Amino acid sequence: MSKTKFLIVSSHRTGSRYLEDCLDSHPEIRCYGEVLLGFDGPRAVLLPRPLRRWRRPAIVASSALSGALLRPARTIRRALTTPQEPEIGAVGMRLMFNQIRPTVGRLIADDPELRIVHVSRRNVVRQVVSRVQMHAMHRLNKDFSSHSTVPVEAPSVSVDPVYLVAEIHAIEHGRIKLNRVLDRHRRVELVYEDLFSSDDSVREGLASIESVIGVEVGGCGPSQLKKTGSRNLEDAVSNFDELAHALAGTRYEGMLHAP
Repeated sequence: MSKTKFLIVSSHRTGSRYLEDCLDSHPEIRCYGEVLLGFDGPRAVLLPRPLRRWRRPAIVASSALSGALLRPARTIRRALTTPQEPEIGAVGMRLMFNQIRPTVGRLIADDPELRIVHVSRRNVVRQVVSRVQMHAMHRLNKDFSSHSTVPVEAPSVSVDPVYLVAEIHAIEHGRIKLNRVLDRHRRVELVYEDLFSSDDSVREGLASIESVIGVEVGGCGPSQLKKTGSRNLEDAVSNFDELAHALAGTRYEGMLHAP
């Protein structure tokens, strides 16, 4: 039986890890995480726990040892085509915008049968602030996981306005690049704010994926992952007034007060 190949494509802090968790719980779906980091997939590298506490060096080491660092396109191809159990009807993985380098882009563009689940976040200001909060939590606790199964209140952080604007533009550039690469592919668009507004909306989002990957998703279990950093931005950002001044008059201004 031919298996559907799919990618969950997104930028960081959009809920793609939650979606991966739901899909991989299905008995007929194999959904890997970020294979290009070297931590997941058929050739995943498990570093000793003390080494995993230092995230950046651990990522470099794992991606190098797994082959993903030098040959990302081959690593993706291997993950999506490695033989699976007979009952598996769809195989996928998560791919971040910043991982779509030229060889990866060509791999995707040359395979129109590859199905795409694109997850984005309407409020890109909150998305970038969430990233800053996660980095802060990693600095405070090397064992902290940004994908937690217990509720975690993220710390108040200071966000550089120049960094904020640059990251927003990078996210939007990633979306443009995605549209350019995926003009021939079947895909479904999911938005974080809609997808995670209620349990019913999660089920509706999964149902929309069903039509793309060709597997009935009723067998997906709920993810145990919890949201982090749910406070309003005035409380979450210590230099909120500075950000408000930097975004005044732009189309991002209203996002400072939006959920």
